[in-house]
Amino acid sequence: MGFKSNRDYPAHLSPQVAEVYDQYETDAKAEHLKLILNQSTFVLFGNYAAGLTVLIGSWHAADQGILIAWFVLVVGFNTLRALAGRRFVPDQIEPPEIDRWERRLLGSTLLSGVLWGSAGYLLYLPGELDHNFFLAVPIIAMSAAAVTSYSYHQIAYPLFFVPAVTPLILSLIQEPSASAKAIGLVTPLYFLMMYLLSRRIYRAAHAAVLSGFANQHFANHDYLTGIANRRAFQEALEREWARALRTGKPISLVIADIDDFKQCNDTYGHSIGDKVLKAIAMMILHRARKGIDMPARIGGEEFAVILPETNLADACRIAEDIRTRAHAIQSDDRTEMPGATLSLGVASLVPDAEGSASILFNRSDQALYRAKLEGKDRFVADRAGETPY
Repeated sequence: MGFKSNRDYPAHLSPQVAEVYDQYETDAKAEHLKLILNQSTFVLFGNYAAGLTVLIGSWHAADQGILIAWFVLVVGFNTLRALAGRRFVPDQIEPPEIDRWERRLLGSTLLSGVLWGSAGYLLYLPGELDHNFFLAVPIIAMSAAAVTSYSYHQIAYPLFFVPAVTPLILSLIQEPSASAKAIGLVTPLYFLMMYLLSRRIYRAAHAAVLSGFANQHFANHDYLTGIANRRAFQEALEREWARALRTGKPISLVIADIDDFKQCNDTYGHSIGDKVLKAIAMMILHRARKGIDMPARIGGEEFAVILPETNLADACRIAEDIRTRAHAIQSDDRTEMPGATLSLGVASLVPDAEGSASILFNRSDQALYRAKLEGKDRFVADRAGETPY
């Protein structure tokens, strides 16, 4: 499951919403890496325990120098890998760095599989079935246990188990003993089932991650236009009001309403009306200062822009710019979409402890009402809260 192209999401969504779906794959990759690396402590001690089992159980059978060197490599490699994994903080890492972390994970997974596979080659003693069957237990157990940690990536699990079990399987198949051959032949089938299980775990985890992102996004964004919805707007307005109260700087609000929108729907149909809404939303979004202003759709054909640290004069200039840009939408769009005009209300306040964000909203809303009464296609500013700032 994934949203990797424009064909994978509904055609009626805005480009901004479509971009959100595309971004999910990058975010999902980071989340999968987080799921794997969060288990690094369990993986570390699992390798310690399995390595110690091999060390003790093979002490009197295998070459002790090779055995000690192998054990030191297993302990040292897995310790360094666990320490490196603790530096992964997905919220603080840009997409290119996430790709590098993925390559590191896959490289270390492959090396870990090679280390365990080397045990099946270096410590295997032809003809010593008791020892070899004992050696097979921790190697196969580690490969089976890896399903729980590596299945959160598409190819991490096979990168581990293929090099981990292949030398052991090949050695068992070459034994004259029928039981050894049987184990060697059955083991690949067992790991084929483990691999299929890992694929199902990955798909389920991936679907859950994408669903979580979608739910989080659409809880705060308008489904049609992709900009913030009324809920997110209200939360942002309260948050910016509180911040302005601390800083003593003004906060402004512009509320815009599409003129005669019901008539547009009745004349051209709701599909054309949706195009108008999306075009207006994108125009307002592009006019807003990225990372500073907060554009939102707060009603059917009603939009708002929160303008932190903006006085009334500057807010009026922004409102006028939005109004004039609305005129250009129809001429820029070579479809049957009709032209649209906006009425806007503008208000600005320096918050005080006795007031609330609802005062700013009500003043801007009342200014919008006056703009409608005065003939539409204009902005009206609320002068009651004007400050010299």
